[in-house]
Amino acid sequence: MGLAPEHAFDGYCAQRAMRFLETNRNRPFACFLQLRGPHDPYTTPRPFDTLIDPQRLSLPPYRSGEFRTKPARQRLSFESQGAARMSDSQIRQILALYYGMASYSDHCLGQVLTRLQELHLDDNTVVVLLADHGDTMGRHRMMSKDFAFYEPAMRIPLIIRAPGTRPRDTVCGDPVSGVDVFPTLCDLMGLPKPERVQGESLVKRSEGRESHPTRPIFSAQGVAGRNRAMMIRTPEFKYATYDDGGTEFYRFASDPDELDNRVDDPAYRATIGDLARQLTDWERGCAAYSQAG
Repeated sequence: MGLAPEHAFDGYCAQRAMRFLETNRNRPFACFLQLRGPHDPYTTPRPFDTLIDPQRLSLPPYRSGEFRTKPARQRLSFESQGAARMSDSQIRQILALYYGMASYSDHCLGQVLTRLQELHLDDNTVVVLLADHGDTMGRHRMMSKDFAFYEPAMRIPLIIRAPGTRPRDTVCGDPVSGVDVFPTLCDLMGLPKPERVQGESLVKRSEGRESHPTRPIFSAQGVAGRNRAMMIRTPEFKYATYDDGGTEFYRFASDPDELDNRVDDPAYRATIGDLARQLTDWERGCAAYSQAG
């Protein structure tokens, strides 16, 4: 792409964010900065478009014929996507551009954080980095997020830097979700969490004062009756349902790449039944939240 880094989308947004910080440096503010990358279409300005050598990248896991046991929606997505017909070289090229886009976004974010420090605001500002979704990145010969709950599409970065929290540079190993961000911000600001807000504060977990390693995480796509899909993930298992009747179940210890759909395995019937009940209860809870509003 011929644009200079500061003129491409992420660079432009970063420049706007820095001007906002300068304008509002002497009063309380909330700044939301949305960066596009990494995201399709896979284009990024120089020199980030050639930063990664495609030939040095390993191909993601895929097993021919794996979609025979997958939900129909995934089979249709797989067959309609260009990735299903791409050569290994083409997939490596897209992955190289994806990583280059990530580096470009990181570069732009670094500019904003540097400006925050130059304005002497970094010691009094909470910074949260997160994404709305991941990317299959060629795994299962699929690209983008698509209609699937595979780990690369579901796992996102979540980094919180808050003044006064200790210890710094800690990693929380508990399962957490995007719905936890708002309760965490309320906690950091000394504000009560509104009654109808889902999610939990992560402050105590980040400080090692609290842990919930077995907490299930839920996700959903679409709306009821229109491409609805839901998922529950625990540290050991993942179970998902689709409104066309498709279901899938994976056990991470034996299948970390989610290649074998074991939803019909009688050995896991009780586990699948329990996960299905939890997922139904969660959906009902979401509906109750919506109706109460």
